[in-house]
Amino acid sequence: MPSTGATAKKASGKKPDAFATLRQEYDLADRTAKKVQRFVSLAGVPAINELRYVAHHLINAVAPVDSNVDTAKELQRAINHCKRATYEASEAGILFAFDRIDLFKQDYRKVMISSVVPDWSDILALCADVTQRIAEAREAGEDKTPDHSDFERLFERLVAICNRLDTARDEMNKLVQRESKAARRFLLTIVIALLGVVVTIGATVVTLALQ
Repeated sequence: MPSTGATAKKASGKKPDAFATLRQEYDLADRTAKKVQRFVSLAGVPAINELRYVAHHLINAVAPVDSNVDTAKELQRAINHCKRATYEASEAGILFAFDRIDLFKQDYRKVMISSVVPDWSDILALCADVTQRIAEAREAGEDKTPDHSDFERLFERLVAICNRLDTARDEMNKLVQRESKAARRFLLTIVIALLGVVVTIGATVVTLALQ
């Protein structure tokens, strides 16, 4: 059985890089969780749980209970949990963004959204693509770390889209009002035309009856 000193020596060459990576990934996970929580309350809970695991493995790395603890492996586990935390927070934020985008779609389903939001079809395509990526990540189970930073960037894109859609609501409401007025005018025109036809037919019938 290797001594504690031998184990520490074996991992010492990897410690500086591992700690720097851990610091970078922890900061990213922490920032992402906070941004998501600002976007939607409680969405960062799974990420916070992952960060608790980071603390567990970090303590094992810094203060191992015995000589069998592999410091490098404990640091790598802590780093992986940081990456998972970033993914969990990003996924929660993305799903909430989907809800907001879908609400916008439902609110203005009776008008042409692209007349106010020119890239509306691109937004829908992005949502479909991200939905597929989330499904693939879930199928992969725990193996989510390769995409964690990509999901964080996707979350940022969707937040920006949601903010743009919120800003567009004023113009969309004006469009709804214009379309509603146009529909009422069209309906009124049809009613008047039908009344004209009825009056004409009635006059013709009366004329024929008097002959």
